[in-house]
Amino acid sequence: MRGCGLRDEGLDALCTTLERFDEALRPVVAVQKLSLSTNHITAEGARRLARMLSTNLKLEELDLSDNDLQKAGGEAIASGLVGNKGRLQKLNMSHNRLRAGGARPLLQRFLEMTDSKLQICIRRLAGTKHGFVLAGMTVTGLEFLGWVEQHNNNNRSEAVFPGDRIVEVNGKTDSEEMLYELTVGEVLNIMLLRDGVCMKTLDLCYNLLGTKGSEELMAIVGCKRQGSMLGNQVRLDGGRILLMNAY
Repeated sequence: MRGCGLRDEGLDALCTTLERFDEALRPVVAVQKLSLSTNHITAEGARRLARMLSTNLKLEELDLSDNDLQKAGGEAIASGLVGNKGRLQKLNMSHNRLRAGGARPLLQRFLEMTDSKLQICIRRLAGTKHGFVLAGMTVTGLEFLGWVEQHNNNNRSEAVFPGDRIVEVNGKTDSEEMLYELTVGEVLNIMLLRDGVCMKTLDLCYNLLGTKGSEELMAIVGCKRQGSMLGNQVRLDGGRILLMNAY
């Protein structure tokens, strides 16, 4: 959808479609790559995209380059990435006049996303099951109309999925103690870990950072502006790539 004159006004119908789920919380639309570059999108459109990103389960690559998101748009997209929990793998935010103020929250969120954690609270009736199908402490499925499925329906940005691993239940981290809490507890505060799920590539080039802004962001990354980059590229652990320059 590159350069199709979409503007902010055209985003709502698109985002609504990308947010659709069926009754089993399966995405109705399975779009994995989406280019919205050169569409005159501003901070208002970024806020709508952020709400979509917080619940979308399928989108892996999003190109928002050559728009006019500016500082407020960068902040909005960064907030959407919190709920997205690393499902988006590649984000192009180049040529958006973000400056340091708009690029900073995106960079910070990118660096924080290594493994995704989610915290859920389930209150169940005495004598009912928790709703997980488990192999050890790894979620392999959800019971139909169980408490966890109800949680998912009401909290899509914090939804639990097969492959998530329970690491803490009501303050307990030992496997046997966690299983006991899951068996008898009526109020369950559960922390799960989604291993290896994180954004792989972030492009922040050509956002009017200036020398001072680029040095500030490189300090956040933890390396010097000179001698730690290959062109505009910073390589991080796990094969993750950050693209950034002063222009």
